[in-house]
Amino acid sequence: MTNRQTMYSINATDDVSPQNQTTPTTTSGPSDVDYYWVWVYVSPCILLIGVLGNVLTLAVMSRRRLRGSSTCVYLSAMAVADSLALLFRIPPEFFEAARIFTFKNLSRLAS
Repeated sequence: MTNRQTMYSINATDDVSPQNQTTPTTTSGPSDVDYYWVWVYVSPCILLIGVLGNVLTLAVMSRRRLRGSSTCVYLSAMAVADSLALLFRIPPEFFEAARIFTFKNLSRLAS
């Protein structure tokens, strides 16, 4: 073999097994305490402020002067969709984090 061929060939004695690879030993992800704190204390505030803001948006968009514009229709639809997203997403996570009830147990397909 030439020098160039040996430079690009893989040596059969080289150990590339996963045991020889180093992995970091520390994790910097959120802990269970962080998860609990955010979902139990912060999420109800987000839900309350979000729904209140969407109700105010609907109240303003229902005024007689704004009712006919297409922007009013789009913003009203977005406020309704946003409220539904808040109401269907935050309470199940809140109940699960607070260990009150788990909605995933209701479904036979969820594991």
